[in-house]
Amino acid sequence: MAFIEANGNLLFVAVQDKVKIIEVTGENPPNLLQSFELHKDLENCPVTNESALDHIKACPSEALCLAVSKSGRFLVVCSADKIAFVYQKQSSGLYEPYAGRPYIFFQKASNAVVFDDGEERIVVADRSGCVTSFVLDPTLIATESTKEITAFGEPNEYGGQALTGSVSMILALEINKNQLITSDRDEKIKVVTYPEAYNIEHILMGHTKYIKTLKVINLEKDYLLSGGGDGNLILWDLETGKSVCTSCLKQGPIRKIHVSPISKTAFEVVVLFEEKQSSLSQTFEQKNGMWTHELATEINLGECNILDSILAHGKMLWLLSSKGLKAFDLGSHLQSSAISENLLDEEMKNLLLLSKDVLPADSLFKNTDSTNIEAYQKRKCDRIEKKAAKKAKKSS
Repeated sequence: MAFIEANGNLLFVAVQDKVKIIEVTGENPPNLLQSFELHKDLENCPVTNESALDHIKACPSEALCLAVSKSGRFLVVCSADKIAFVYQKQSSGLYEPYAGRPYIFFQKASNAVVFDDGEERIVVADRSGCVTSFVLDPTLIATESTKEITAFGEPNEYGGQALTGSVSMILALEINKNQLITSDRDEKIKVVTYPEAYNIEHILMGHTKYIKTLKVINLEKDYLLSGGGDGNLILWDLETGKSVCTSCLKQGPIRKIHVSPISKTAFEVVVLFEEKQSSLSQTFEQKNGMWTHELATEINLGECNILDSILAHGKMLWLLSSKGLKAFDLGSHLQSSAISENLLDEEMKNLLLLSKDVLPADSLFKNTDSTNIEAYQKRKCDRIEKKAAKKAKKSS
């Protein structure tokens, strides 16, 4: 449970319940700007269900995903106890709990979170396939909480506005202007209008396995690049919903992609794979109205257990792994020597050694044999029996 994001000259690193903010400025070595822990306060918790409240109290606040707003004004960290911790940047440059709404509570654990372009809401995708938005303006919370229904029409006392849903677990989430884009374990990408998400613009079909990573590319037109379990990169035209180029990399499941625009008709993509020590760099270019891609170039990262990554500060690829934080200059394909060992203290380094992938590739590939189905039915029956026994105990 370790994640990294970037905004401007800042890096945001979350490992379990610890958050560090690192400043990267020009030729100077990176500097640790701020460090804090996720502390929950249940005084104004809207949850009334006793079982759900017990879970929130007992579960540690370990990070599941994080996001930074475009301007860098807000930071949000979603945790395993189904809480979003919201922070606001102060005039000092430090981040403090957002006075307007420091905590947002969820019905299900989160897989992905983004801010909308206006920085008015966070949009969260959970493990049940629901996508919900939550306002940040405290004056609108009362209005929001009256919509007590999920994307599947189920009761919801947590507030938020249900946007869209999927019968499968949502793995990636992007917002592009007035479009909300999701990808899931069932090999499909859905593009809906935001915030009127009842209007489905496109269903993008082309992958044969789960889709774990998405990246919007704003060139002369808006495009989407996707990758996942089948090891393919597919470039989509977001206006027409059609695929315009496919790259079959044949390197195994894709973990994450990072895009760097070159011109209005070309971009470079860096591809990281599951449990591999190398990544690939590939250029896509539009010529005479047709998209093509060059042969991929391999980059040896020297790391195997990569937990998260981000491309920032020019062509600097930051890697968060079980061994710590490293940076690679994609121009020279060399590891940067400017990273100080003191950026991450011993406690965080030890937490990284213990950190595991939240959604490992093995858990995302489908297993539909009879044994798997029988095991699922048994688990379902066990859950029903436990709930019935608990209900009977309370009534007696």
